[in-house]
Amino acid sequence: MDRVGRRPLITPAAFHRGGHEPFLDAAVARKRWTPRRADVAWYRSVVTTGPVLELGVGYGRVARALIGDGWSVVGVDRSAPLLEDARRRLPPDRFTGLLSDVASLDLGRTFPVVLAPFHVLNHAEDGAALQHMLRRVRAHLHSDGLFAFDLRFPTVWTGPPRRTVGTLTRRGVRIPWEESTVFDVRQQRELSALRIGGQPAVCLAHRYVMPAELEDQLDRAGLRVTGMWGGFAGEALGDGPSIVVTAT
Repeated sequence: MDRVGRRPLITPAAFHRGGHEPFLDAAVARKRWTPRRADVAWYRSVVTTGPVLELGVGYGRVARALIGDGWSVVGVDRSAPLLEDARRRLPPDRFTGLLSDVASLDLGRTFPVVLAPFHVLNHAEDGAALQHMLRRVRAHLHSDGLFAFDLRFPTVWTGPPRRTVGTLTRRGVRIPWEESTVFDVRQQRELSALRIGGQPAVCLAHRYVMPAELEDQLDRAGLRVTGMWGGFAGEALGDGPSIVVTAT
């Protein structure tokens, strides 16, 4: 168990909480993930119509690029701080931000394009939860629409927690942050706990999904795979860090 001061960074209850806990810090999210470019370029390349429903829109990293291409985006996220950050930064005539998780989403309309970037579906805690999320996608997708998403490619590892540390500057003040990651082989879940300064740790869990299970889950939800790759440059499965999928 990794510790910051006297408080544990990862606790036994965190594996359950991690699947449901929203990310709370927009500044850290922008610092950690804005440098990602390959996925944004890929999503821009597959979107050829709109409006777009983006699941897990966060602070608008992908949505900003799509809006720049001329598309309107309805973005859904369960983190109020990230969603508010997106609303502040994106044009209100092209972006609508909705506070919701995928499991309870019911907009009463369908879209020609639904996206779930940056491992959104990895947050499903088990197969039943993943199936429910995919059925919510099907309910919001045109009959001939495009569903595009990416997952982390399954990588099983054991051993002590992996620890990463860094600093974040806010109004000229340097604030330390620390992240610790463990893997539970039985649950197929990787848990990351992030603490910024003296704040309580935020826990995020990813459940790994094998390609065969994923295809079966999509088929059961009424979705058909039209492409599956190992990365955003078209790598074969297993040759890249991701599972990148288009479906209809």
